[in-house]
Amino acid sequence: MKKIEIDDDVFSFLQKHANPLIDSPNQVLRRLLFGEKEHTAVKESSGKLSGDLKSIFIQGVVKKELGKNYKKIPPNRFMYESADKLIYLQNFDKSSVKLWYRINKNQFDLLKKVTKKAFLGLTNPADKFAYIFPIKDIEQRIKEVKWTRDYLEANIDYASSRWVELDWRIEKYLRRY
Repeated sequence: MKKIEIDDDVFSFLQKHANPLIDSPNQVLRRLLFGEKEHTAVKESSGKLSGDLKSIFIQGVVKKELGKNYKKIPPNRFMYESADKLIYLQNFDKSSVKLWYRINKNQFDLLKKVTKKAFLGLTNPADKFAYIFPIKDIEQRIKEVKWTRDYLEANIDYASSRWVELDWRIEKYLRRY
């Protein structure tokens, strides 16, 4: 890898042609000079996405779901809100057809209590997709199957698009990023 210096005009040009929170200057140049189509994430040997790329993916999901004006809700690491929506994300960051998430009582109760539209996002940054569920839909399914635990467990069979514990076909909630 070689390092170069560029002036402010060239840097501004690169910024105008970059996908925010995704492209590095090198990726913009590769796309403009060589016609490369899209950013390809580098996975570690374990199949997991590197920390920076995972963070970029999460921010992309939040921006797409909430728009540009959102804020993080401390102390929750992956809870964000906009003026009219709240989303809590859980990550499974390894390539797999079997995904597992556990949403504890505190986060789930908070999602159920808010007056704005609330969503649970079960993400897989390594494979660039997420299931985005309106909390109202989850609550309805919990009642239907008589789920009694005070936390949510989600074993997702990605191959059949099924939430195992809730015996729920979930393909309509799948989003690719």
